[in-house]
Amino acid sequence: MTGLRSGGENYLDVLAAQRPERSAFWLLDAVYRNLEQHYSPAPSALPAVWQPWWDLLQFCLGVNPIAQWLRTAPDALQRIQALAALAGENALADHLAHALQGQALPAMAVTFSQLGEQDLHLPIGGLPQDWHDGQDWAASDAAIQLQLDGFARIVADLLLQERHALLLPAPAHRGLPRHSLPGLAQPHATTPAQQMQQSRAAFAALLQQPKALQVRTPGHGQRHRLPVTHRLQPGLSAELFEFYRVLLPQAAAPLLAVAQLHDGADLFVQCGPVSVAIVGLTLFPVGQWSARTAAMHSCLSNEAWPQGEPPCWWAQSIAFAQGGADDEHWLLVTTGPQAGGVTLSATDAPHGRVRFASTAAFFTALQHQPARVLAASGHLLYDCAGRPCEPV
Repeated sequence: MTGLRSGGENYLDVLAAQRPERSAFWLLDAVYRNLEQHYSPAPSALPAVWQPWWDLLQFCLGVNPIAQWLRTAPDALQRIQALAALAGENALADHLAHALQGQALPAMAVTFSQLGEQDLHLPIGGLPQDWHDGQDWAASDAAIQLQLDGFARIVADLLLQERHALLLPAPAHRGLPRHSLPGLAQPHATTPAQQMQQSRAAFAALLQQPKALQVRTPGHGQRHRLPVTHRLQPGLSAELFEFYRVLLPQAAAPLLAVAQLHDGADLFVQCGPVSVAIVGLTLFPVGQWSARTAAMHSCLSNEAWPQGEPPCWWAQSIAFAQGGADDEHWLLVTTGPQAGGVTLSATDAPHGRVRFASTAAFFTALQHQPARVLAASGHLLYDCAGRPCEPV
């Protein structure tokens, strides 16, 4: 396979090790994004062995609406329908068979019941990309998406079973020295004062950029610029800053520098037409770190750790943030060789992974690639005219 050095690591093996704790869609999305990274903007450059899998990945992830499949790739859709039937996913196979026969489902609407309020009816469809051959295929699209769970699990299992023949290059950033990763600060090559300045500057730059977030509707793959806002609390007083700086480990100093600007914040908040604001990320006030950390520790049992118990650094970590749709927390590692790094409590920590080398890297990612933080757990969905959409 071109694109992978002889004897190089097959990244599918890395993903397979994480698969038991993650969903099939997570695996398929990780593979798809990796292939997209290495072969974009010309997926036709994919090695031949990956070509049929590319169609399956796009279908399971809803990259294109069913109308586009019918317009541009009916043969591929026919193969997918045959696989669904062979796998016993009869409802999905039936929907695809009707689509291939040119039979679109009638228009439908989604009803949301609101306590004490009138029901809200949101029609599905009406977008140009949902039309093909004089018919609106949005309802068919929605019905197909509802039947994808079982099929996605089958495709994910098949993918891992065939990984000996499907060499997947590692993401471009893997294998590089930690200080050379794009957007990451160099915490061990700078003084504490410089680390604080880097974190403060990265957070300030995030707040100064235009308040818009790129999102994608999972069922269609269309990308939108979603207006968002940040809700900011006042910064720590000089007295409280010095108090916490003495009280907390030195590795927490860069986070305290951020709290000097704003001690707590809700970031990437969608307001407007939605009845309840959707929060992308919450930064906890410093005064809540201890309680949040204790609650987080109680949620993760010893069984979650491969060794049967957490390592020493776990007890000294600080839960400083939480995704708007997540149960897990963003942690600051304060002791050991990874001190100063940022990790996810349930996704990364039990496996010893540090996702960002520093708090400056964390906030730089929020500025330039916010999905690396907001979509890390895969649970956050915004509202795009009645359709769920995810950060990209």
